[in-house]
Amino acid sequence: MKKLLVGLLLFSSFIQAQSNADSLLTVWNDSSLSDSIRVEALQTHLFKGLLFSQPDSAAILARELTDFSRDSRYLKGVVKGLNLQGIAHAIQGQYDEAIAKYEQGIKLADSIDEPRMVSSMRGNLGGIYYNQGDFFHALEIHQKSLNTHQEKNDTLGMANSLNSLSGIYYHLGDMEKALNSYRRSHDHFQQINNINGVALSKLNIGLILLEQGQVDSALVLFDQGLEMNKEIGNRLMEMSAHEYMAAAYDLKGDSAKVYEYYEQALLISQEMNSKKNNASILISLGRLELGKNNLTQAKQHAADAEKLCLEIEVLKESSELYLLLSQIAEKEGRNADALTFYKSHISYLDSLKSDDVKKQIAQTESRAQFEKEQLIKEQEQQEAARLNAEAKSRRDTLQYSGIGVGLLSLFGLTFLLGRVHLPAWSLELAVFLPILILFEFLLVVTDPWVDQISNGEPLIKLGVNVLLAGMIFPLHSLFERVLKRYLGQ
Repeated sequence: MKKLLVGLLLFSSFIQAQSNADSLLTVWNDSSLSDSIRVEALQTHLFKGLLFSQPDSAAILARELTDFSRDSRYLKGVVKGLNLQGIAHAIQGQYDEAIAKYEQGIKLADSIDEPRMVSSMRGNLGGIYYNQGDFFHALEIHQKSLNTHQEKNDTLGMANSLNSLSGIYYHLGDMEKALNSYRRSHDHFQQINNINGVALSKLNIGLILLEQGQVDSALVLFDQGLEMNKEIGNRLMEMSAHEYMAAAYDLKGDSAKVYEYYEQALLISQEMNSKKNNASILISLGRLELGKNNLTQAKQHAADAEKLCLEIEVLKESSELYLLLSQIAEKEGRNADALTFYKSHISYLDSLKSDDVKKQIAQTESRAQFEKEQLIKEQEQQEAARLNAEAKSRRDTLQYSGIGVGLLSLFGLTFLLGRVHLPAWSLELAVFLPILILFEFLLVVTDPWVDQISNGEPLIKLGVNVLLAGMIFPLHSLFERVLKRYLGQ
């Protein structure tokens, strides 16, 4: 139930289309085509085929793509290759290598002014922090990515960022935000007809509804997501959809359906050679057989799972396995074996709890560091705002002073015109222009106070401005009389 599909679509920011894998490889190997077409073909081939099923092989091809693009001086291709290498390493849990590739890619993408690529790889980097339990730094990175995508009106980028943010909100316990963000992500994916994204969103929304007890609603979404993943051939998500259907039917008490969907999930997991998932599903099937008192079949599933657990050394699955073996031994009356298996279960459970405690400590430290960084940022922003306000105040003071001096100079120049014989229209203009400039100056100076008084309502602002004009009118008449007398007209 806790295994949300969060993050799978972190790795699909650059993918644009689905094509036949063989034809894509043919395009990649065709040296007569342009570099950009060849790179795009191999990238799409990796996303469609190897990346999520054989990430080690995908990493080799991604390295070839990077080297090819570097030799061809096709820098966007280099960025795409580094991103693909980062994804392949991240899927295999090689986080240090993934971070190194993403950082190289981000630096290069920034240098060639590719903000979408920068934002996408930052999102992938946030996915690594997420997988390491550093939710607060992941939240910050994905929020920055979302802001960038919104500024660029990048619908796919917004959908991916919202999907990632949803998973973080889920793990931070904010189900309302998680559900809302998943639904927004779903709508964005649907808007651009991204079937991968729509299917992912349906599964994620279904998981939250399932956790809230809305089993039937969750089943509808799981079924829709399952059919969409079958349609596009996304085996990884198809496997997960089968597992979620099994979990939902388990809550409804339909053991036949549970077994059916786990069997389908196991077939796909074996096809993908995903040993961890194989072990997890085999343990679930063993529990089902134990519940039906089919001890022989339960023991077979447990034995197959044990081989895998010993090979890959996984704490959670090992803990669940030895609990299952203990329960089987107890039913068979092998009490000594049951106790031995139960002790192994407790040992793995303690290690798992210890690992969880370490993660919780890391999360607490991460949160403290994050809050410290936020405080420093807020202080820096406040200081920057203060300096900007002071600079604006100095600028306004200088400009107001300059305007005042200019107005006095203009009035003085008007009186000096007495030495020159002017036609009537020139005299009227000489009187009107300084008064008009004075009026505009007063509007600028009083505007902040007028806004405060009127709360921005146009009619009130107009009334205040009319009142100001009425106050200036007598000054205009006086200035006109004095000037005419001075000019002897």
